[in-house]
This record gives sequence, structure tokens and C-alpha cells, in this order.
Amino acid sequence: MWNRSHGMAVDYFALGVVAYELMMKVRPYEGINRKDCQYAVSAKEIQLTRANIPTGWSAEAADFINKVSF
Repeated sequence: MWNRSHGMAVDYFALGVVAYELMMKVRPYEGINRKDCQYAVSAKEIQLTRANIPTGWSAEAADFINKVSF
């Protein structure tokens, strides 16, 4: 049985993080340990702008990432 201790919002957030990693080739949040990563997630909101979009990616892809994750 699946652990249902979190809602769908967490799944959407995770999808956005994975999509960000695929697009930008870096992790949106860094930390030495789990606690540092948790702090980074709560302290920093990532928003992709047109200037951030790598060549070959669409504005719609960046918009998708912004809407589902951060």
C-alpha cells in the first residue's frame, strides 16, 4: 500500500523539480545533507524566466515548470 502522508501537491512539486533538472542540467536546490536541502526548498523560490531558458527549450516548457513546482 502507498504511503499517503502527503498530498498531490508534493507529487506536482517533485515533477517540477525533475523537469527543472532535465531542462537546466543542475538541481534547483542544493545542500550538504537532508536538513540543508529542506531549508533550501523552504527558503528559495525558483522561477524560470525567458532569459534562463536554454536553447532548444520552449517558453511553454518553462511555464510548465513554474506552474507545477515552485
